[in-house]
Amino acid sequence: MAGKSKWNPSIIADKLLDGELGVSVYGLGYIGLGVLAVLARAQVKRIYGVDIDEEKLRKLSRGEIRHPDKLVVEWIKKGLEEERITLTSNGVDASRETDIKIVDVPLGLTSSGEPDYTSIDVALESIGKGLKHGDLVIVETTLPPLALREHVKPLLEDVSGLKVGDDFYLAYSPERVMIERIVYDIEEAYPKLVGGLDEDSIEYARAFYQVFIRKGVITEDALVVELAKIFEAIYRDVNIALANELAWITRKLGASYERVKKLASTNPYIHLHNPGSGVGGACLPVYPYFLLDKAEKNNVELRLVATARRVNSLQPKRIIELVEEASNKLGLPKPRILVLGVAYRGGIWDTRNSPSLEIIRLLEEKGLEVKVSDPYYKGTVLDIRVVGDYESVIRGVDIIIIATCHPQYRSLSTRRLLDNSGKDKIVVIDSCNIIRLEPTRGKVLYTSIGSPWTSI
Repeated sequence: MAGKSKWNPSIIADKLLDGELGVSVYGLGYIGLGVLAVLARAQVKRIYGVDIDEEKLRKLSRGEIRHPDKLVVEWIKKGLEEERITLTSNGVDASRETDIKIVDVPLGLTSSGEPDYTSIDVALESIGKGLKHGDLVIVETTLPPLALREHVKPLLEDVSGLKVGDDFYLAYSPERVMIERIVYDIEEAYPKLVGGLDEDSIEYARAFYQVFIRKGVITEDALVVELAKIFEAIYRDVNIALANELAWITRKLGASYERVKKLASTNPYIHLHNPGSGVGGACLPVYPYFLLDKAEKNNVELRLVATARRVNSLQPKRIIELVEEASNKLGLPKPRILVLGVAYRGGIWDTRNSPSLEIIRLLEEKGLEVKVSDPYYKGTVLDIRVVGDYESVIRGVDIIIIATCHPQYRSLSTRRLLDNSGKDKIVVIDSCNIIRLEPTRGKVLYTSIGSPWTSI
């Protein structure tokens, strides 16, 4: 196959614009839809969006695009109207019709905590059946270490009968985005990491991304890139666990974690994270297990990584401990609870692996009456209807748990929550340390993850 001189970003851009090169995106979740929108913004002429969910495709084709990034909604609609985006459930045909295939199908965990390749393998097999000489396959799904070489490559080669480096190209380039600003993050926020198993594959993928990535492209061996993406997740998970542990002992000793953190941060080498109700989403609670699985198979014990995962996964139980303390302080064995926020973090409706769900489950397990509000989420969780306006369900509750750090909650105060509840006395458990503390003559008992009980 041709050497580096073939991979000229300006030539690839021209071929994408005139339709000589087509691009398909496999997996139309939050990430895949974001990539689809970025390709549309780059004026790529032939774009295929592939997903096995027929109902999702029907909604997308009608312009019913649910995504927290408004640019995604705008540009997918535009691409569909201009007939540059084709939606299909036939991954084999999409592979045959396009030259560059991007895989954004999530990779989760089995019940035993091992990487679950079931969904991504369906996409890879359909790509392989339509794979042609000269095609480029890019896996953007976060992979376990060595997965590109040991899993993806042999699967594609077996299905297609073609060889990486001789007949087609294969690269790995994990996404590094926040879904509510995914277009900006892809185009401008971070350098694109690109790894591969051979130089031609790396250079082709680099040239492709240089068409629309403004922060530049950094290339490395596939394993280095695989590890870098997982290390990013583990770094955050471990530091959040550290914050949760330090905050818990701080409140037990009667001090404020925020005040301690402020002092410690005067040292330029100290960057303490914020504690919270736990860690959620499709990334941080999952990716550390990719490395833990590989470490176990190589007889390596990653004690710190495993401990951090355990600390963060147990954080909802610490919220329940605070509820039990509050019940005793109120003298109410069966207090009525309001949980504010079901998303795994603020500003979005995504509930994947949300600590809020575990908090609600544990509260129900204790036989408590639980009401739930979230300004972004519509529907039910654990058979409880989630309402957008908390004021419609707060009347008569005894304990309010702020479980998700939604920006709307910054306007809340202890006085306002007390007045809304209609109660003589309430408890506020603020896992986000987000509300204003307005005096109520001792009618509000307040605590956060990192502060002791305080009568406000």
